[in-house]
Amino acid sequence: MVIKLSGYLALVLLVGTACSAPAKAPTSPTASSEATASDSPSPETVPAGTTPPATPARPSATSVPAAKGFPTKDNTGVPTGVSLTRYQGNLVIKSPGVYENYDVSGCVEINADNVTLRRSRVGSSGGCPHYVVKSFGRHNILIEDVEIVLTGWDTKGIAFDGYTARRVKFSPGPNGQGADCAAAGTDVVIEDSYCALGTGGPSDGPHYDGIQSDGGKNIVIRHNTIRVPYPQTSAILMSTNTSPISNVTIDRNLLAGGGWTVYCGTANKPVGGTFVFTGNRFSREFFPKGGSYGPAAYCDGLGSGNVWHDTGRSIQG
Repeated sequence: MVIKLSGYLALVLLVGTACSAPAKAPTSPTASSEATASDSPSPETVPAGTTPPATPARPSATSVPAAKGFPTKDNTGVPTGVSLTRYQGNLVIKSPGVYENYDVSGCVEINADNVTLRRSRVGSSGGCPHYVVKSFGRHNILIEDVEIVLTGWDTKGIAFDGYTARRVKFSPGPNGQGADCAAAGTDVVIEDSYCALGTGGPSDGPHYDGIQSDGGKNIVIRHNTIRVPYPQTSAILMSTNTSPISNVTIDRNLLAGGGWTVYCGTANKPVGGTFVFTGNRFSREFFPKGGSYGPAAYCDGLGSGNVWHDTGRSIQG
């Protein structure tokens, strides 16, 4: 099933707002108010022993090679030439199918399995303080060629379960807002995507991460560009402080910024199962050490081919 906006359906959707009653047709999305976070996992916690300095240095870009071969803001998100139809309010998806060519002013909540959200923009008018796209406890969700606008200083772009994000562009809000591009719970793949947090927020908060997990399993983070221009917390965080994490792949990403750019777990709590940490490139775009403290924490002995982007030398050397 493919749900498109055209003709009479487009007119019906355009007049919907966040206060509108759900549409009767089960195959059509309905407008709704922002979902509460009461059914979401526990809040993330900062890894022990990694509190940033009281007055952390602000990032300053240095000369680094271009991101050739990696995702950029120009080859992710909505493809050039695709025409979008405005959807006013929050989009609540209750039925499986393909939903495409939307410009959603608010957030998207996915309350069904087997859903594809494609060639769309979400969060273009703000109003998503917690999550721009939420998939909690769902399965077989594909988010492809989508731009997600981070609309608040504590906003996550996508959370939490059962999704593949492919060629997604995570864009900061108009004042640089955004805390996390994505939160990964269970059965998550993030690939070929571009995550660049904005600037202008406080250096000591909120908890900035490109992609973070605070408990989950079966997580693949592959061939993404992730840029965090703050001295805390990470481009990729596997935080085992509150809940276990198992079966993780972090492969062939271009990474910059944060406190430690990558956390492969936290103190005395390694990620369980299989952990693949290979072929990643660490940029000094924001800090001479990659992150304000260094490139990677708790990652020793986990992988190979992880190098500095400007020199090609191993991050272990």
